[in-house]
Amino acid sequence: MRLKNKFHSAKSILQANLFKRKTPLSVYVSLTDRCPTSCKYCNVPQKKQKEMDYEQIKGLINDMARMGTQRLQLVGGEPMVRNDVGKIIDSAKEREIFVTASTSGYMVPQRINEIKNIDIVFLSFDGDQESHEYQRGKGSFTRYLRAVETLKENNIKFWTTTVLTSRNKGSLEFIFEMAEKYGFSTNFHLLYYAPDNPEEHFHPANQPNELIMSDRENREVIKLLIKKKKEGAPIVSSYNYFDFLLEWDDYTKMYSNRRYNSIKCWAGKLYCYVDTGGTVYPCGDSIGRIKGYNALEMGFENAFNHLNEIPCNSCIVACGVEQNLMFSLNVKAILNWLRNIR
Repeated sequence: MRLKNKFHSAKSILQANLFKRKTPLSVYVSLTDRCPTSCKYCNVPQKKQKEMDYEQIKGLINDMARMGTQRLQLVGGEPMVRNDVGKIIDSAKEREIFVTASTSGYMVPQRINEIKNIDIVFLSFDGDQESHEYQRGKGSFTRYLRAVETLKENNIKFWTTTVLTSRNKGSLEFIFEMAEKYGFSTNFHLLYYAPDNPEEHFHPANQPNELIMSDRENREVIKLLIKKKKEGAPIVSSYNYFDFLLEWDDYTKMYSNRRYNSIKCWAGKLYCYVDTGGTVYPCGDSIGRIKGYNALEMGFENAFNHLNEIPCNSCIVACGVEQNLMFSLNVKAILNWLRNIR
C-alpha cells in the first residue's frame, strides 16, 4: 500500500473518530455466487443472484475511488470463475486502490496473467489433504497446491486463510511447515455458525455439528496460535484479534450487544459490503438482518450514506474485528497490519 493511501486512510479514520464522518475506506464486493468448491460450512452458491456485469462494477469502483476507498476486497462465491476478474482488478488499480481477493485456488493458474496486478491473494487452506478435502471437497487440495506454486512462481503475494474446526485443529503444524516451505503468511478465523437461528448468518455452516469445537477447544487453539506467533510463526492475524476472541463469552453466538475492550464497530461507517446483485450492506453479516440499498438503482454514494446501524455492537468475524481494531485506533493492531502489507 502506497504512502499516499496510508495517509488518506489515517486522515479518514481520524475524521470518523473525531467528527463521525463516514468514508468507505474498505469495500468488499461479491463478484459471483458461483463456486465449484463444496465447503461444508458455506451456502453462498445456493443464493444464485444475478451478477453485476463489468461495466456496472467498473462504475461502482469509480464511485468508490471518488469517495475515498483505499482497499477493495473481491469475494464470492469464487471470484476466479469470472472471465473479467482481471479487468476488474485492473480498473481498481488504475484508481490507485489496494486490491485483494479471496479464492479457493480454483483457476488461479489459468488466470495468473490476468491477476498479475493484484496486491494480495487470500488463499483458502484448511490443513493437510485429508482435513482440507473433508471440509472443502475432493480435489480441492490439489487445486490449492497448484495455486500456491503458480502464485509463488509469478511473485504474487499471497496469504492463506484457515477456518478452524474440530477436524483440522491438529493441522496447524502442517500449515506452518507449508508456510515456511513456500514463504507465505497465514491468518485464521473460527467457524461461523448460528445453531439457534441458521438464517442469522449469510453463509451458515451446512453441516456444523461435525465441525464445531467446544468452548475449551476454541480457547486452546487460540492460545496455541498466540504462542506460535510469539515464536515467530508467520501469522498475520493480530494479537489483539486473538485477545478479543478469548474475551468472547459464547462461541455459539456470532454477535453480541456488548462492546468488547472498547472496540467500536465501524461497519457502514468506514467499511461496507456489496453483494452479488449490487446491494450495499454495512457488512456481509448484516445481510438478512437489516435493509440494504441497491447501488445500481440509487448510486453507490447514496446507498452507502443510507446504511443504518446494525443490530449488534460486536461480532467474532475476523475481517470485521481486525478492521474495527484499526479504525478504533488500536496502535498495536495498526502496526501489525502495516508490517504485513509492506
